[in-house]
Amino acid sequence: MKSKTIAVLAFVAFLAVTACYAQSTARLVANIPFEFRIHTATLPAGEYVVNPGVVPKVLLIRCVAENAWVFAQTSATQANQAPKSGMLVFNRYSNTYFLAQVWHPGNDRGYRLPKTKTEREMARNASGTEIASVRATVR
Repeated sequence: MKSKTIAVLAFVAFLAVTACYAQSTARLVANIPFEFRIHTATLPAGEYVVNPGVVPKVLLIRCVAENAWVFAQTSATQANQAPKSGMLVFNRYSNTYFLAQVWHPGNDRGYRLPKTKTEREMARNASGTEIASVRATVR
């Protein structure tokens, strides 16, 4: 009896981990209407594909029309409630946007990009941070 209970619990845990992994490895597609920055790279407006990398907490962000892409080192972040749709969240200072977070639909765990030195300086000198979000679909 005890071994059956352990086997069932192990199987349920396996399913839960697999479901979380499947949600977080889905690629997102978003049409970003403005130029934005990730780390030291400036990327043009356009359609982007966001793929979780093979390495944990690394995202590949690629512009579909241009030969522009960047790997982004991230950390985990948690939401109070899982978003219903995928989302890319940007911090905006004046006319400069920085990618800040990436969220998959139905998952309360997301990716947070660290603020660079440039972003921290802009935040200090700005009158405030505006948040812009762009809807992303899973493909």
